[in-house]
Amino acid sequence: GLLPPSQLVPEVVIEYLSEDTTAQQQLASGEAQFAEGAYPTYDTPQALSLIKQGIISSASVSQLSTFAFYFNMDVNITGAQDYVKQTNIPAGFFANLDVRKAISYAFNYTYWIDVANTNSGITFAENLTGIIPRGMPEYLSNLSAQYPEVMNLTLAKYYWSISGYAGTGTYYFPVFNSEGNPTVDEMYSVLASNLATISNGQLQITTIDISFGQLVSFTSVGPGQ
Repeated sequence: GLLPPSQLVPEVVIEYLSEDTTAQQQLASGEAQFAEGAYPTYDTPQALSLIKQGIISSASVSQLSTFAFYFNMDVNITGAQDYVKQTNIPAGFFANLDVRKAISYAFNYTYWIDVANTNSGITFAENLTGIIPRGMPEYLSNLSAQYPEVMNLTLAKYYWSISGYAGTGTYYFPVFNSEGNPTVDEMYSVLASNLATISNGQLQITTIDISFGQLVSFTSVGPGQ
């Protein structure tokens, strides 16, 4: 049973586009009244310019959308070498807790939020520490401040030193990002620098952009695994 037609909006036409710029042009010209995803973080200045000119309007709405960077604990080395020929980590490299701690503490969360995900004074992300995001109604404000994940290169270096891999050669492996997501590419370049620092050059990562579908398949786990 469909709802009766709206008296205010007699028809809705949805067009699926492959280019951000096309959606932006249609919105600016008035051809489109709404353009979901038309302005990624790096295009914020263009959107703000149109708002200032009165061509489009804006509304600030909080959205809970949780993203994470995953470790694959059973790497298909042959598959990884299709992307980075030098890949030479053991298949269970990330099953080592100290390796994961070293890489996690080398991740610059402040840069990720305040630089990669901030544009023109607008912050598009925040660090979720714990299970309750900031701003959720009827929860104490300090609940989301528990167990903060922070960059600590001293701890990162310590965990690498006790991982069993320190001083055993140079390790190469790919890190994957979905195509059209330059903020993650930027973040991986910062992580690459930190990993090289804490491991005395032993950890060498290469960013590979793949389709979102591929990224999902690479991080999926089959039934019973």
